[in-house]
Parts: sequence; C-alpha cells; structure tokens
Amino acid sequence: MRRNKYIIGVHRYVAANMTENDKKELAKWVSDGNSPLVNPWYMCREDGWPYGFITALHLLNEMAEEMGCGIEGVLAEIPDAPAMDPPF
Repeated sequence: MRRNKYIIGVHRYVAANMTENDKKELAKWVSDGNSPLVNPWYMCREDGWPYGFITALHLLNEMAEEMGCGIEGVLAEIPDAPAMDPPF
C-alpha cells in the first residue's frame, strides 16, 4: 500500500513538470522500445547512473539555451556523441 502512494506521487510530479513537447518526445522514445529511465545521449550523473530521458532532455535544452544554439549544436560540441536520431 505504501509503495503505491510513492508511485502515484512520482507520476503526479512527472505530469506536473513535463511540457507537451516532453510528453510527445517521451512517448516516441518509449514506443520505440526504450526505457524512460535511460537516454539516447548516454548522459550520466556524477555517480555513473544514467539520467532519465526527460532529465537529459531538459539538460540538453538548458545547454542549448546557454550556448545560443539548438540541441544539435550542443551534441556537435561533445566528442563521440551519438547521432541526433532518437527521438527527434
């Protein structure tokens, strides 16, 4: 019973903090058979665990805004970054 309370809380948090674009991109990523707990850019936290898809997407968007370019421009600056194919 307690676990369900936490799961519901997580779903509410995610729903409240996702834009419509986030929801569309996440739906495409998951519908292609991927987990929402990983990201196509192999972005990881300091402890080595991968960021979830939405967190990684938000970080890329923040970097793109700071650099004054799009996500493609950010990925071009990262050596060995995977192609921009998924999920865009």
